Amino acid sequence: MLALVSCKTTEKNYREAYELAKGSGTIQDTLIANLIAADQAPVDVEVAGGVMKMRKEFVSIVMDEGVTKDMLKRYNVVVGRFRQLFNARSMSKRMASLGYQSFLVVDRTTSYFVVAASTDQQEEALGLYNKILSDNRVVYKSPFPWVLEPAQYIRQKSRK
Repeated sequence: MLALVSCKTTEKNYREAYELAKGSGTIQDTLIANLIAADQAPVDVEVAGGVMKMRKEFVSIVMDEGVTKDMLKRYNVVVGRFRQLFNARSMSKRMASLGYQSFLVVDRTTSYFVVAASTDQQEEALGLYNKILSDNRVVYKSPFPWVLEPAQYIRQKSRK
C-alpha cells in the first residue's frame, strides 16, 4: 500500500519534468525550425520596376475536374497552402468563384498550394500578383500571395 501512495504523480513532479524537457534542446529545435522556414520563405524579386515575392519549389499539378497539365506555367501566383486536400479544394473553388483560374499543386511534403493565376511571362506575373494582392474580397495569411516558379519546369525548359 505504501508503495502505491509513494508513486503518485504530483504537480511538483510534472513541473520538474516540464522544466527538464524545456531545457533539453528546445532552443536548438527552434533555431533549426526557423532556419528551415527562412529557407522556404519567398524572396523579393524586382521585375520591370516592381517587386513580387517568389519561391522555387518542385511541385506536381493535382489533376481535378477541368484541370490540365498545361495550366501549370512558369510563374504561378499562390494564395494558400494547406496540409488537407479538402481545405485546398475549398479555397480553390472560392478563388474560381471570384473569377480566377484556380487549381492545385502539391509539393514533396504533401503540402497543397492553391494557384489563382498562371503565366509564362514574368512581367504579366507581376501584374497578376499585384491584382491578387490588392483584391480585398479575399483575406490572405502571411506570406501569401507569392509567385511559385516550379523548379522542374525550369529544368524542362532548359533541356530544349
